[in-house]
Amino acid sequence: MPFLLLALLFLPVQAWALPLPAELPMGETVTGAEAIDGDTIRLSNGKELRLMGLLAPKDDEPLADAARKTLDKLVRGKKLILAAEAPPDRYGRRRAQAALLGSDTWLQAELLLRGLARVATQSDAAKGAETLLALESQAREQRLGLWADKRYHLRPADGFVPAGRFEIVEGRILATGRGTGKTYLNFGPDWKTDFTLTMNGEAGKRLRQAKITPKKLEGQKVRVRGFVILTNGPMIELSHPEQLELLDAPPEKGHKSASTSQPTTSPPSEEEDP
Repeated sequence: MPFLLLALLFLPVQAWALPLPAELPMGETVTGAEAIDGDTIRLSNGKELRLMGLLAPKDDEPLADAARKTLDKLVRGKKLILAAEAPPDRYGRRRAQAALLGSDTWLQAELLLRGLARVATQSDAAKGAETLLALESQAREQRLGLWADKRYHLRPADGFVPAGRFEIVEGRILATGRGTGKTYLNFGPDWKTDFTLTMNGEAGKRLRQAKITPKKLEGQKVRVRGFVILTNGPMIELSHPEQLELLDAPPEKGHKSASTSQPTTSPPSEEEDP
């Protein structure tokens, strides 16, 4: 475990000004002009910087204004050092980890520790995820910021999981199934109504590289995050392993998984009728 991450586990939330993790490759220096919202900065050259690995409340969502004002106060007129920059997003925004130059204030850490954002990585922008998740966990445990609002609470997989928004869901994977070009991780006995994860071949390859396979996930309690769509039941598409947190040890050798004792049907392939 990286030293910084180990230190974070025992760090009071009130202790701000965390530095960028040393393992992140440092990039160029830019100047912040203003915060557009809680995770996007307009730079002095007119370009936009999306803080990588975060999702802050937007528009009329609870605490959206607090997140924007906090970020604006941190970055307005300040020099920022970028790190682990990823390719621009589809809107042309730069994506990177960022800190205030010379003060060791990691912007992503500031927002997470105040409970003003959730961790939201992408397959090509997931560096530093382990540390970000540890920071989010501290704020959640102390019910700071958005974690005090029930709309942001963790969703149990066997309860109501609203579609059309980013959610963090916890539950136990009962079984896995295969469709045409996709793998399904089922959290309930009925894929037509219960919460499900799905992933394509490329995502499966990324999980295997992280030593995670669907078979090993059977019976495990996990926490997963992503945008929920309604396909039969609520569903999140896995694209990279950082979306998935394993909450307990895998079943012992010889343990009878839920899939062997509870019948579970996989969703139909694209060529089958529902």
